[in-house]
Amino acid sequence: MGQYYGIANLDKREKIQTNAKHWEALNNTHEMPNYLFVLLSDLKDEELGGGDIYHYIKDDTKDNIFGRWSMDRIKVFGDYNKHYDVYSEFTDITKEVEIFFRDNNKVIFS
Repeated sequence: MGQYYGIANLDKREKIQTNAKHWEALNNTHEMPNYLFVLLSDLKDEELGGGDIYHYIKDDTKDNIFGRWSMDRIKVFGDYNKHYDVYSEFTDITKEVEIFFRDNNKVIFS
């Protein structure tokens, strides 16, 4: 038992389901911090340095993931929240982000 958390983008009406409790989502073995770091990155080609993984990913979908939520209003929500049902109307992009990380795992984490 316990409350499970998700991350919602209020502007784009998108969400990521963590299927994790608070501590689990923050734990370094969970993917959520990595997902958020990429989704929230304010990347512009002219501002990137040599160590930025953006340059090393050849995936055509990278522009759909990197910075997708940059400058948007983001909220962490739990399934015990009285307004939880509001987020059921949001588009779940969890699989899209998971597939991106799976396909680029060697580049991102090597």
